[in-house]
Amino acid sequence: MNNEANIDIDRALVLNCWKILGDKQEGFKAIITDEEVDSFDVEFNGDRCAYISTPFTHIVLSANALRRLAEMVDETESLYGR
Repeated sequence: MNNEANIDIDRALVLNCWKILGDKQEGFKAIITDEEVDSFDVEFNGDRCAYISTPFTHIVLSANALRRLAEMVDETESLYGR
């Protein structure tokens, strides 16, 4: 199965997965999943970074997931007006 299909399956399993939520005032957040379908909260603070909260020792992200995460950073920068 290709990585795009994995993200689509993740979206079906985890509500609002890979969607940017929030606003400029409260901050932007998302839930992402790794290749093991573990979900992680991500915060975007307008500093071109993604802050991933995890109780695990590791996160397994595919190249496609990393690209999507980078796109989300860019998208939130635009939403912050930067």
